[in-house]
Amino acid sequence: MGDPTGVSVVLDGRQDRFRLDGFDDGFVPASPGVFALYRDGRRLYAQSAKSLTAQVWRNHATTDHRLQGSALAAAIASHLKLTGWPSSAGLRVVREWLDGCEFAWIERESFSDAHALMAELAAQGTPPLN
Repeated sequence: MGDPTGVSVVLDGRQDRFRLDGFDDGFVPASPGVFALYRDGRRLYAQSAKSLTAQVWRNHATTDHRLQGSALAAAIASHLKLTGWPSSAGLRVVREWLDGCEFAWIERESFSDAHALMAELAAQGTPPLN
C-alpha cells in the first residue's frame, strides 16, 4: 500500500518535476501544499506554502525584483558564494541557476496539512538550501 501522507513521494522523487522555463502563470496550482527544488536529481530545498502559485510562480519563477526578497534566492546566492547580494549581476546568476533546476509539488487540502507534511519531511532530514 502507498504512503498516505505523500512523504515518500517527495523523498523518493516519483512525482513529476518541472523546469522553471516551462512555467507560465496558471501552471502551478493555487492550492496549499509542499514544493521541492531539485538539481541534478538531488532535493535541495523544500517548503510548505499557503498557495503554491504564490510561492513557486510568483516568488521563485519570477525574473523581477521579487526574487531579491526570496529566502531561497538568498540561500542560492550563499551556496554560490556570490558577493554583494542582492545585485543585478547576482540576481542574473541566481535566475540562471534556478533555470537549471526542477520543481515538484504535492497539493494539500489546507495549509495546516501542508505544514504537517513539511514537518514530516524535515524529520527525514533538512535539504542543504533550507
